[in-house]
Amino acid sequence: MDHNFQELFIRMLHKDLGQLGRKDQPIAVGLEQVQVQFQPYLDDYVKGKISLGEMKKLVEWDKRWMWNFEGYRGIFEAARELDNVRLLALNVDSEDLAKVEIGGYPNLPTNRLRKYITDPLGFGNFAKSRQFRTYVDYVIEPSYEIHQQLGLLKYSISGEELDTEMPFRNFLSGRILWDEGMASTAYSWVSETGGLLVGLVGADHVKFQNGIPARFSRLSANSSFDCTTVVINPTLIDSRPSGSVSNVEGSDSSKTPDRITLQLRYLKDDIDSSNSELRRRPESTGGVLPFADYIVVTPNEV
Repeated sequence: MDHNFQELFIRMLHKDLGQLGRKDQPIAVGLEQVQVQFQPYLDDYVKGKISLGEMKKLVEWDKRWMWNFEGYRGIFEAARELDNVRLLALNVDSEDLAKVEIGGYPNLPTNRLRKYITDPLGFGNFAKSRQFRTYVDYVIEPSYEIHQQLGLLKYSISGEELDTEMPFRNFLSGRILWDEGMASTAYSWVSETGGLLVGLVGADHVKFQNGIPARFSRLSANSSFDCTTVVINPTLIDSRPSGSVSNVEGSDSSKTPDRITLQLRYLKDDIDSSNSELRRRPESTGGVLPFADYIVVTPNEV
């Protein structure tokens, strides 16, 4: 359902731009599913130089993504069929991500790190904010716990077995490199072309802003670019930490979108989070992180 909606959205957007007299404005479909090293193969496919099957093989889909390729077929075909549409690889190369998961940022050569982190000062300052630390506690730590329970922390993203379980520090470093890299690639394309990019990424990279959206907004702070988030068919599990909804009926279904957590509150920087009474006071609130700008629940037939 999600992929059918994504294809429909891209086609409708392309049509609407044409009707607005903006048919020459480039559109990119940003893909978390494909790593940046494989961009030439996406270009060759859109230009008609290779078939869809050849593209799938060349981007090593079955090895590096593994989710069912057929679900994305309509999206790829739409990009090739429609004028002035490009497929854009967003994801960090797994060889580089694996180095960070194994040894942190010092384990990745500087020239490779700068490929994904184009704004080192902004990247560092971003991680110091209370809202980001709240996001980490609410979104990334539970993800680490799930990986731990499933035994996935014994292996890097590339399948290399680790001597010891991946520490949270390296897991976090890998996650934010992933987000920063995708935001940087998206911003570079938009700033170079003035085009409109539709990024197809997992909900964890979008929800509560501090994945790709806030990073893109930081990079584009001196420009007029907007970043709008749309989460498709969210569940309670998407909006709440693991273990908090295990006994809630329908927690893994998108049929109850009215029950998801829409905002994540964070405290002011000078508030002691260990003081439960002070923490609860309204005046202690530093702000809230919205789950998303838009939530779309699609019918089965879409």
